[in-house]
Amino acid sequence: MKLRAKATRTAALFCLTSAVISCQGVSPQTRPPELSNPVPESGMKKIPAPTPEERAKLIEEAFVSCKTAEACHPAVGMLAVKREDSIGLCTGFLISPTTLVTNSHCMPRNLKSGDKCEDSVEILFPKTDQFPESRARCSELITISNHEDPKYLLSMDFAVLKLASTIDRTSLTVSTNGINVDDALRVVSMTPVSDTKPTGVIEAKLCKAVDKNYFASTFDNPFAPIVSFKDCATVHGNSGSPVLDTNGHVRAIAQANLDKAGLSREFGNSLLDRPADLGFATNLACVPLQANATRQLPSQCSIMPTNQTAKDLLINSPKISETELEKSLRETIEDFVNKATDEKKHFGWTYLLMTDGNKKIMTPMPKCMQNLDNWFAQTFTRHWLWGYPTTTTEAYALPAWNIRIGYNMYMQPDLRIENELSNVLVNVTYNPARLREKLTTESTTEVFTVKFGQQVKLSLATRMLQICQ
Repeated sequence: MKLRAKATRTAALFCLTSAVISCQGVSPQTRPPELSNPVPESGMKKIPAPTPEERAKLIEEAFVSCKTAEACHPAVGMLAVKREDSIGLCTGFLISPTTLVTNSHCMPRNLKSGDKCEDSVEILFPKTDQFPESRARCSELITISNHEDPKYLLSMDFAVLKLASTIDRTSLTVSTNGINVDDALRVVSMTPVSDTKPTGVIEAKLCKAVDKNYFASTFDNPFAPIVSFKDCATVHGNSGSPVLDTNGHVRAIAQANLDKAGLSREFGNSLLDRPADLGFATNLACVPLQANATRQLPSQCSIMPTNQTAKDLLINSPKISETELEKSLRETIEDFVNKATDEKKHFGWTYLLMTDGNKKIMTPMPKCMQNLDNWFAQTFTRHWLWGYPTTTTEAYALPAWNIRIGYNMYMQPDLRIENELSNVLVNVTYNPARLREKLTTESTTEVFTVKFGQQVKLSLATRMLQICQ
């Protein structure tokens, strides 16, 4: 390539090249998948019971106890539900002596609001220091949500039951103040202990609310309908658990946990970390606990997580914005310059973004030349007798970093600049004689001719290289 020098300015050119990488001048993006299967999975435990007789016998033999006295809240019990070929086990909790709350997906599919449920649903409470063991049948279904709405990644999942008898135990107080990010939470659950018998223990797990992840993409305010919590593993049978705040008030109903195997299948290389334990819950601030409830629900309750809100979360995430990306890249380059050898310090450096297939790669890129008097004094002292050559080539091996945009362990959008990859090899070709001539004239700010390139077929980029100002 030839450049025509203007009368007042001589152009400089560098060309950074590689055989396998092509140049791209925009920040990298990733696309969230369209999920073919639900990755958060509901947590009902199923005990096989093919015949009506077996199901009746198993419910009669059902038993629940406390794992520890401290963790065993008297309002939390084991829900046993007769299904077509099994007994389904979930968690339920009292909000009054005759009112129980659990998940919609724990209920038989044929039940709707107002239906009788005494023959199919029963709740068992364990013996505690203050209360004896007790059980009650469901009388009717007060209200129930549609937890399988295909429009949403996760739907609100709640059912409110009227019990056939009064349960003389302490009930939970419902808070409709919502959940904030990083709120300390406690999930009190019934955890099954057998695959063949409906038996379980009541236990408590400490968690923390985590916002703005792929499946709870609208959880950026206290009144998001679907909230998520981290660092406490949930299992089948925990569905319907109360999610308590530090005051012991129930804020949400646990409904699903992250299917890590399904996550790896659906997201593949978009996962930046090994997935952590992540649970999801229905926000009680958005639940009408009575069929004819007149409480005005917050407007945010109507904004459900969808594939589109997940895409918007990724695109608009501050962590992967143009500003944050440039900040991270410049910090990496600054670190490179601080560690650079002396011969590289006569360049001012910026960076070049490239793509290799689906990979996004960044390498340092010279943008100008600086400290040239010192450079000439150190490098070309021997030329005082023979003069400066008209062509000189220097070889450099520049580091390269892999830039990944995807999801962290909590399924939140994240940006990573990972460890150095194999070096990008470049040759620097320039004319020392002409450059020295320019530096000894009054026009020391004139731009000089210098070419960066590698002896390969593919040219990545060309830039005008000037004296650093």
